[in-house]
Amino acid sequence: MIPDPTEKDFQWATRLWNTLVVGDESTGQQGGIWDMPMVGRYQRTGENELTFTHIMGDVMKEDILGTTLFDKHEWIKSLAQGIGWVIIDEVVNASMEEYDDPAEPALVDIGKVWVCPGCSLIYTVRGIDCPERVLVEGVCLNTKCGEVLPEHHRGVFNHVDDTALVAKMEATERLIAIDEGDYPPRPIEPLGEDIMPFEGQSEEE
Repeated sequence: MIPDPTEKDFQWATRLWNTLVVGDESTGQQGGIWDMPMVGRYQRTGENELTFTHIMGDVMKEDILGTTLFDKHEWIKSLAQGIGWVIIDEVVNASMEEYDDPAEPALVDIGKVWVCPGCSLIYTVRGIDCPERVLVEGVCLNTKCGEVLPEHHRGVFNHVDDTALVAKMEATERLIAIDEGDYPPRPIEPLGEDIMPFEGQSEEE
């Protein structure tokens, strides 16, 4: 059984839902969309109203806590009631599986960043607007690493930045070379005729 919403849950919902555009049929304005992973898609159809439009997941399957998709939906309805909102759920169209690639991240997850603690690869969850993204199954793409990614990065498209990884590798090679006495010293730049460099001047960091 899912615990009742807390005050923090109410504050979170208030902030999140109020960022959604209010739908207006008279002007053709589409309401903002909020995807709740493993539950479904909600669209803002009124000032204090969300409409449950599509199902995302298996309605019969229970998670590890024994809760179903509709248990979570009922919790969202309780959350809405606690802040004076209403959830309309009589117009659910169809399963999200008919419309979306399961590898597409939920809108609520786009922009989340994770830095691999093992190798420093940087993963950012990105939507279809990012051409340079890859599907990440579950572990770090660096075959010498093996770190497991957080849940919202697994099985969806991420942009992967190796800038920090490359810098880390170059720094490691440099340290090894210095320890072995193979790394050439940094040349001293001319300081002018009247200024002599300090003896034993070390490399600036």
